[in-house]
Amino acid sequence: MERLLFYSSVVLNAILVLTVFYIVCLKRDKKKEPETSKEEVENEVPHKQDEPIVKNQLLRDLAEKCEAELPEGFRNKVKILVEKEDPEKPAALQIGDIKISIKRYGENKSLFGVSNPMEALIIARDGYTGTGRYIPVPSELQFVLDNREVINVYLNALGLEEIFINDEFWCVDTATGWVTGWKRFHWSVDFAHSKLADKFLVRTRMTYRVLPSKNTAKLFVLLKGWDHLFAEV
Repeated sequence: MERLLFYSSVVLNAILVLTVFYIVCLKRDKKKEPETSKEEVENEVPHKQDEPIVKNQLLRDLAEKCEAELPEGFRNKVKILVEKEDPEKPAALQIGDIKISIKRYGENKSLFGVSNPMEALIIARDGYTGTGRYIPVPSELQFVLDNREVINVYLNALGLEEIFINDEFWCVDTATGWVTGWKRFHWSVDFAHSKLADKFLVRTRMTYRVLPSKNTAKLFVLLKGWDHLFAEV
């Protein structure tokens, strides 16, 4: 009888030890599990998308008309952008990453006749109050010329001057972006001219020249940055 009580006591003690060990391990594992914070839970809720800010039915109808005129493989390439604060007139045509500015001093204009680099810089610098424009580099100019037929459908519909391959165009043969940004040039046409004057080129159908073959060459300017000011119709 005493032996039975002894073995029973050993078994009960063993069960007690295993139970305590299991409880300790379970608490330790729970501590290792990362707690989900309130912030993390809130971040899982998708943010509500802002409603479209700009609605211009006339420009939307015009864009649909232009798309209908284009061959199947050339559609959905161009976007009409407007200023959010002035949505009545188009501000730019976007194709790919290129945004061609088509608004100056409240009026629509696509191309300028320019006789020298200083004049080109003045047009780019003073297009909008507080926001400059940029003269295309050769690769940007070539991209626009390669897509001129699609762009011209929109320019024609807007009553603006079209882009033709036989025309001469100004460009500036340098890297684009911050290096040639107006902030970098302290918003000074004279300072920009001192840095870029010898980099200006005129593209002809066959080659590049330093000066136009006639008195002037065409210029279009690009919108870069200030994306928060614009919206697609």
